[in-house]
Amino acid sequence: MIKESGHNLERLRKLTEDLPPIQSLRDMVSERIGQLIEYDTERGICTGIGLYNTPDVAVMRFAMPKGSFIARHEHKNEVEIIVVYKGKMEFKINGDVKVVEAGEVALLPRHIAHTVEALEDSWMIALTIPASKDYADAR
Repeated sequence: MIKESGHNLERLRKLTEDLPPIQSLRDMVSERIGQLIEYDTERGICTGIGLYNTPDVAVMRFAMPKGSFIARHEHKNEVEIIVVYKGKMEFKINGDVKVVEAGEVALLPRHIAHTVEALEDSWMIALTIPASKDYADAR
């Protein structure tokens, strides 16, 4: 996990403090491009939009409401990188607990089981290398 310096983290917080609430992401996406992707998790819905997708890399923007939980799973073919830019998330990776806050990054290697929980309303950018089949519709 990479941590930003305090100065950069404060700049990032100022840039993201006026983001719309998670509930409005659906309306914003529908108005702008109509490309909405939702994952029904055990405790809430993770809402996202595809930003870029090639066979080599997929990039998604996601929002997870506080309390949302993605069950234990692993990526068989791809590495996933999560950049949290607002909120706080907990990743349990191979039994280790990592709390990732705005301005920090989580690296989820292939073949390593993990869970994800939003400790606060959270916004993130997710990348998979190569592109995940789960992100196949993101264009």
